[in-house]
Amino acid sequence: MNQSNLEHEQLLKLKKHCYKQAEERFRGKAFFNIDRQTYIHVSKVGLDEWYSKSKSMEQIISICWLNKILEKAKYTHSAENKHKNDRSGAFFDYFECRVEYKEKEYAAIISIRNIPDRTIRKRIYYHHYLSDIKIESPSTLSRQSPEESDVVLLDDSCVPR
Repeated sequence: MNQSNLEHEQLLKLKKHCYKQAEERFRGKAFFNIDRQTYIHVSKVGLDEWYSKSKSMEQIISICWLNKILEKAKYTHSAENKHKNDRSGAFFDYFECRVEYKEKEYAAIISIRNIPDRTIRKRIYYHHYLSDIKIESPSTLSRQSPEESDVVLLDDSCVPR
């Protein structure tokens, strides 16, 4: 087995491990987002979406801190749901949260499905990804100093030994 295949196998093993942890710790629970003063629910659909799209070590590790990311994320904007078959009246809210892993900062970009649920709108975690933070970024988070933002510090504590 060459180095590339070995690394891929190790990432896949880590991804499965972190997914299992996230299922046990977050699925079916709601986390209070400070910025919007509302709860964001975590479902199997959102965790599955994260699993299907996560490829890098940082992205995989970040799911272990989903609760902190959802709590500290700042709302950026909303957008209509473009899926033709969805007639639920849902739209998406987008949030950003700074995260740091091994002394490198990223912006966690979070998609939240916002659907009508009888008399309220229910917000459900749909997916997140990590983006490199660029100095010239127009994001409101990028203009804040680290003291003003709530940076979520990621570490390897969820990595099996």
